[in-house]
Amino acid sequence: MLCHEQAGAPIECDLCHEGRLESERLAQGPWQVTHGPQWRQTHGAGTLQACMTCHPDDYCVDCHGMELPHPVGFGLSHGDAALPQRDACLGCHDSEGFCAACHGMDMPHPDGFLAEHPELTEPDSDASCLRCHRAADCEACHVLHTHPGNTEGTIGGEES
Repeated sequence: MLCHEQAGAPIECDLCHEGRLESERLAQGPWQVTHGPQWRQTHGAGTLQACMTCHPDDYCVDCHGMELPHPVGFGLSHGDAALPQRDACLGCHDSEGFCAACHGMDMPHPDGFLAEHPELTEPDSDASCLRCHRAADCEACHVLHTHPGNTEGTIGGEES
């Protein structure tokens, strides 16, 4: 199709594929990989440019619930989209370990994590925490204050 578009030639399938039903064309030839009996497992194997020959830009959103391929910068802002749609994410990113590979820990944080996190992290400097959280996020819960007789600041009752 790219050659036809660049040359200004028609791109209608029936120009060359006369006398066959669309279902026959999709089940045989180059489209059978992405449109054949296993299409749910293989449809992401093609190139986006090939998909856009027939499907509009927002076609993926109908099933996946988000823009695909993910837009530039999505890795930095995906939390808001990933949490409510975890099952949808796991449809393509098919292992629970996928998140941990980047985050360095199970994501979302497992039950009980909040109570255990002081033993698992270094205050204000843990690189795995700072991938997603700002150091100022700690201060939202751990208010910097001083105790009588102590001139050094403490966080959460422990010296900072």
